[in-house]
Amino acid sequence: MSPAKFKSEVQTAYSRAIGSTNSWQHYTDQTYQLFDGITVFGRDAGVDLIQTLIGSILREAVEAAEAKKTSIQLRPGKTGTAALAGMVETLHELSGLPVTESNGVITLAWVKEEPEFL
Repeated sequence: MSPAKFKSEVQTAYSRAIGSTNSWQHYTDQTYQLFDGITVFGRDAGVDLIQTLIGSILREAVEAAEAKKTSIQLRPGKTGTAALAGMVETLHELSGLPVTESNGVITLAWVKEEPEFL
């Protein structure tokens, strides 16, 4: 899957959801299940894990976007520093979206959250 396709699917789902003011879809975060029981150490292992899970991450992102969420958070659990860095870098490369990491939590965003002033 190309980064453009990943990005397009998520942003299209979000645009449709925002455009539909009469409906609201509930989203239950299931991202914790993606990493349940997985321990990853080493950059290459982090890269491999994201490459393996990219389809599941896309499904979670689309479901969240359909519920008008602006991002998802991934909590990989037991990971080394190098593995976490590899995961962040690979997720950004494969999704084409901004990816950040803070305290072991990876955030994949498809909307810039900036305050709007009237």
